[in-house]
Amino acid sequence: MHPVVLVAQLPSEIITLVFSILSSIDKPRIKPTRYKLKRKLGWLTVTHVCQHWRNIALRDPVLWASDIALPSVLGHRWAAAFLSRAQNVPLTV
Repeated sequence: MHPVVLVAQLPSEIITLVFSILSSIDKPRIKPTRYKLKRKLGWLTVTHVCQHWRNIALRDPVLWASDIALPSVLGHRWAAAFLSRAQNVPLTV
Protein backbone atom coordinates (compact mmCIF):
# COMPACT_ATOMS: atom_id res chain seq x y z
CA MET A 1 0.00 0.00 0.00
CA HIS A 2 1.26 3.48 -0.90
CA PRO A 3 1.18 6.25 1.70
CA VAL A 4 -1.12 9.15 0.98
CA VAL A 5 0.73 12.45 0.55
CA LEU A 6 -1.32 15.50 1.36
CA VAL A 7 -0.66 18.48 -0.85
CA ALA A 8 -0.21 20.64 2.24
CA GLN A 9 2.71 18.41 3.24
CA LEU A 10 4.60 18.78 -0.04
CA PRO A 11 7.78 20.86 0.12
CA SER A 12 7.42 24.42 -1.20
CA GLU A 13 10.00 23.61 -3.91
CA ILE A 14 7.72 20.92 -5.36
CA ILE A 15 4.69 23.22 -5.32
CA THR A 16 6.76 25.96 -6.97
CA LEU A 17 7.78 23.50 -9.70
CA VAL A 18 4.14 22.57 -10.29
CA PHE A 19 3.22 26.27 -10.51
CA SER A 20 6.04 26.84 -13.01
CA ILE A 21 4.83 24.00 -15.23
CA LEU A 22 1.25 25.19 -14.94
CA SER A 23 2.24 28.75 -15.87
CA SER A 24 3.73 27.48 -19.13
CA ILE A 25 0.62 25.53 -20.16
CA ASP A 26 -2.25 27.63 -18.78
CA LYS A 27 -1.59 31.27 -19.58
CA PRO A 28 -3.96 34.12 -18.72
CA ARG A 29 -6.11 34.92 -21.74
CA ILE A 30 -9.24 36.61 -22.98
CA LYS A 31 -12.04 34.25 -23.97
CA PRO A 32 -14.81 35.59 -26.19
CA THR A 33 -18.31 34.74 -25.01
CA ARG A 34 -21.59 35.39 -26.72
CA TYR A 35 -22.04 38.90 -25.32
CA LYS A 36 -18.64 40.03 -24.05
CA LEU A 37 -15.00 39.15 -23.58
CA LYS A 38 -14.21 37.22 -20.41
CA ARG A 39 -10.79 37.22 -18.78
CA LYS A 40 -9.46 33.80 -17.82
CA LEU A 41 -6.80 33.89 -15.12
CA GLY A 42 -5.12 30.67 -16.20
CA TRP A 43 -2.44 29.54 -13.76
CA LEU A 44 -3.19 32.50 -11.47
CA THR A 45 -6.21 30.63 -10.14
CA VAL A 46 -3.88 28.45 -8.02
CA THR A 47 -3.05 31.54 -5.95
CA HIS A 48 -6.72 31.60 -4.88
CA VAL A 49 -6.77 28.02 -3.53
CA CYS A 50 -5.37 28.79 -0.09
CA GLN A 51 -3.09 31.23 1.72
CA HIS A 52 -0.24 28.69 1.79
CA TRP A 53 -0.23 28.35 -2.02
CA ARG A 54 -0.56 32.10 -2.48
CA ASN A 55 2.44 32.71 -0.23
CA ILE A 56 4.51 30.17 -2.14
CA ALA A 57 3.63 31.79 -5.47
CA LEU A 58 4.29 35.31 -4.19
CA ARG A 59 7.75 34.31 -2.93
CA ASP A 60 8.87 33.12 -6.39
CA PRO A 61 9.88 36.11 -8.56
CA VAL A 62 10.77 33.81 -11.47
CA LEU A 63 7.16 32.67 -11.66
CA TRP A 64 5.99 36.25 -12.11
CA ALA A 65 8.73 37.14 -14.61
CA SER A 66 8.28 34.07 -16.80
CA ASP A 67 4.98 35.11 -18.35
CA ILE A 68 4.45 38.79 -17.81
CA ALA A 69 0.73 39.62 -17.98
CA LEU A 70 0.39 42.08 -20.81
CA PRO A 71 -2.07 44.93 -20.36
CA SER A 72 -4.01 43.68 -23.38
CA VAL A 73 -4.77 40.43 -21.55
CA LEU A 74 -5.46 41.26 -17.91
CA GLY A 75 -5.09 45.01 -17.69
CA HIS A 76 -2.54 47.51 -16.44
CA ARG A 77 -2.98 46.75 -12.73
CA TRP A 78 -2.19 43.06 -13.29
CA ALA A 79 0.84 43.96 -15.40
CA ALA A 80 2.09 46.28 -12.65
CA ALA A 81 1.59 43.53 -10.06
CA PHE A 82 3.57 41.07 -12.20
CA LEU A 83 6.40 43.58 -12.61
CA SER A 84 6.51 44.26 -8.88
CA ARG A 85 6.47 40.57 -7.96
CA ALA A 86 9.16 39.72 -10.52
CA GLN A 87 11.54 41.97 -8.58
CA ASN A 88 14.89 42.06 -10.44
CA VAL A 89 14.44 38.85 -12.44
CA PRO A 90 14.76 39.32 -16.23
CA LEU A 91 11.32 39.37 -17.85
CA THR A 92 10.09 37.16 -20.68
CA VAL A 93 7.04 37.92 -22.76
